[in-house]
Amino acid sequence: MSIAATISLLLMVGIFYFNANDLIEYHAAYGEQKIITLPDNSTQVTLASNATLTLDESEWEEGKRKVQLD
Repeated sequence: MSIAATISLLLMVGIFYFNANDLIEYHAAYGEQKIITLPDNSTQVTLASNATLTLDESEWEEGKRKVQLD
């Protein structure tokens, strides 16, 4: 029984590891503006007060340029 539990645990850890996101989050505090250069150095983004920009670095390297602005 413990062998099956160990195998199940290893499978779950492996699935989590390969699906983990490498999220990068930039945040401008209240009353602050912040200029961010995106990882490929192609674009600068100005974050307004209390704004957050999030991107997944692992997907970015695959050519997907997806960001989330909150």
